[in-house]
Amino acid sequence: MVDKIKKPDAEWRKALSPEQFHVTREKGTERAFSGEYYKTKTPGMYKCVCCGSDLFASGDKFESGTGWPSYTKPAAEGADLASRSRAALSRPRASRPSPKLRP
Repeated sequence: MVDKIKKPDAEWRKALSPEQFHVTREKGTERAFSGEYYKTKTPGMYKCVCCGSDLFASGDKFESGTGWPSYTKPAAEGADLASRSRAALSRPRASRPSPKLRP
């Protein structure tokens, strides 16, 4: 897990989409059954859109009936996911390392 990134809201607004900013910085949520990752089957790793940390492997995703992606376990043991949210996810990525932190 990376250290907490501290930026003023103006910098976060430049780096994130309006929905990502609302969910990650203002504790908002997207509507159920409407999110970009709700039905996706793309293989790879879901990463935090703010810091790039691995959150969930796509192989651990399951249909919970809630309208949001659900996972059986975090990507790493002891990962602190309590403060993370669905829109904090960036698109799934292949398991190999990538120099990009966000899409």
